[in-house]
Amino acid sequence: MKLWIGPAVGLFLVTILVGILAASFIDGAFSTLGEFGDFVGGLANPLLALMGYLALLYTIKVQTRELELSRKELELTREELDRSATALEEQVATSERQRLSQSFFDLFEMYKSVVSEISYGMGDSRVVGKAAFEKFIFGFSPSGFDSNKTWSIERVQRAHDGQNARLGNYFRIIYRLLSFLNENGNDAEFFADMFRAQLTTAELHLLFFNCVSDVGSPMQKYAAKFELFDNMPVPHGDGFEAIAEKIDPKAFGENDALLSLI
Repeated sequence: MKLWIGPAVGLFLVTILVGILAASFIDGAFSTLGEFGDFVGGLANPLLALMGYLALLYTIKVQTRELELSRKELELTREELDRSATALEEQVATSERQRLSQSFFDLFEMYKSVVSEISYGMGDSRVVGKAAFEKFIFGFSPSGFDSNKTWSIERVQRAHDGQNARLGNYFRIIYRLLSFLNENGNDAEFFADMFRAQLTTAELHLLFFNCVSDVGSPMQKYAAKFELFDNMPVPHGDGFEAIAEKIDPKAFGENDALLSLI
């Protein structure tokens, strides 16, 4: 309702009143001023009431518009706060992923450094790095130094005890890396898969034997969580099921060859 409507109506009615009064005086319709006063009072009261009602309607409409504007402003403010909260959550998540990524690659660099220092043999027969793991495996397998060609947990334990002094640091850094991933959220699966892809078959076999040994058995819970042996080929030799049954089957992932042994 426009601001000018109330005054315009009032002016229109006053004009009509003045016209009626003028015509009445001209015609001598009023004999006394008392009658004139009664007439004015009887006509003015409804007019004033109407104007008051119109003013009230206008006031209500203005307040309603102001309340609607206030409501919209509150909605916009709430939406802005929601966007700010979302942006902050995304910033925190991004910062957390960056921290996890940096820490993982720091540990991975330590792993590579440890691997580069591992060696087997002496002189011209000495091999270093990942190539050395193939030589270490020889001591664990039935085709190694023992004339018995069947796998046994006792042979694995003896070989682990004999090589732990040379491989202990290697096992510990991998345990530390997996422990770190275990403590750090959903992205840990991605980094665990990335790390597993770097492991050679010989490394997987050594880690497998470490998990069934007395000293290395704490690593088994992380092997199970990250399905560490999902892609590990079954080593040659008879009776490997005696070794496989010592490992939580969750560590085999979808490795049907290993799962078939238990």
